[in-house]
Amino acid sequence: MTTRFGRPPRIPGELTGHELRVLERIALGEPETVVARKLTISVWSVKNALRAARRSLDAANTVHLVAIAIGRGLLPSDIAVRPSDAGEPSEGHPTV
Repeated sequence: MTTRFGRPPRIPGELTGHELRVLERIALGEPETVVARKLTISVWSVKNALRAARRSLDAANTVHLVAIAIGRGLLPSDIAVRPSDAGEPSEGHPTV
């Protein structure tokens, strides 16, 4: 069985590789615009991946999505304390 786009149907509670890559960057505190630039995708694609991931994991918002993903082992539990990219401050976050 496939969807109208020729893909297999989604299994509730699972994320695609694309959704996980986007979610990991967001969990590191990067703004959507930075995530889009680093993954060489559009901001719309970032927003769409987060929307699909929230729907798949039944999350109320992105913070809830990150918490669920960590709780299910989809993201490492120390993700929030790891630096996103050494030497490159995130846009919108001044260095101290």
